[in-house]
Amino acid sequence: TVIDTGTKSPFRAAPNPVLRQVNTFSSDSRTRCRIGFVGTGGVATRHATNLAAFDDVELVAATDLDPARAVAFAAAYRVAAVPDLAGLIDDG
Repeated sequence: TVIDTGTKSPFRAAPNPVLRQVNTFSSDSRTRCRIGFVGTGGVATRHATNLAAFDDVELVAATDLDPARAVAFAAAYRVAAVPDLAGLIDDG
């Protein structure tokens, strides 16, 4: 339950009308947002799970200091596992 105290929280951003339109783009690759992950721990897993639900988002690649964790993440989300940040950027 949210209680409206009548004051604006300094921690809550005002609604952004642009964000409401995020999922209205076509699935054309020119309008898809391509995502790469640096670090494949719990936060990346949560983000990947949520982002994978969007039609206009493409999960592309992941890297981690622990190569085995990057490979496991890549297999789970069907992305490329790359050895470092340079590889992530090169992947596109």
